[in-house]
Amino acid sequence: DFLTFTSAEICSFELMDLLDNAGCPRNTYEQVVCLLRKHEKLGFCYSRAHSREKLLNLLRQKFHCPSISSTLISKCEVFSFPFIDMLQDLTDTARNHLQFLTPNTCLHDNTDELWNSNWMNETFRLPQYKNFNHETDIMLPMILYVDKTGTDVLQRYSLEPMLFTTAALSRESRENRRFWRHLGFIPSAKSTEDTKDSLDFYHKCLAVILNGLALSQKNPPLLRIKNADGTIRI
Repeated sequence: DFLTFTSAEICSFELMDLLDNAGCPRNTYEQVVCLLRKHEKLGFCYSRAHSREKLLNLLRQKFHCPSISSTLISKCEVFSFPFIDMLQDLTDTARNHLQFLTPNTCLHDNTDELWNSNWMNETFRLPQYKNFNHETDIMLPMILYVDKTGTDVLQRYSLEPMLFTTAALSRESRENRRFWRHLGFIPSAKSTEDTKDSLDFYHKCLAVILNGLALSQKNPPLLRIKNADGTIRI
């Protein structure tokens, strides 16, 4: 017998097939359907859905979006993000999880967090922090992470993202990807076969990507921090 299918069955199958081919978890289908039903009750029609590019452009108009910069090093394009903008975005997202570190909070609890260490205690003793004021200043020790990954199926063209977070977040918070931000991407120096030249290229990429962080260490920036009571600290 010739089988017939309703439009609902066809649409549902095609959506399920699309998600499966994209490698989505099996429960993604139910989540998408629930989301569509939720917004349908609010008066949304799928025909008014924006394309990805249009939606991103609309969001850029409503929110400040850090601009990515590119620098040419040995004929390779190196992309980097503005450190202060990324740090501000991180503190905005993690404001309810930030630990306000002071000389008195170091070595005075039973946790194994980074701030409860001789390293943190000695940091506060450095000359540049002798006038640290916990009411107006905030200590944000940086943690950097790099992990080279392939960008094609054969893993021929590697790209090394560099990310950062702060040790003022607990270990549990640092395991959440929402509390990491990109600093830039180190490309593969395919045109360089000599080990010394390759190392020189890598260091030049690091200098570009870490430039904003280095400048902020010399001249601590002003950040907008929202306290637990809702007040803003700048």
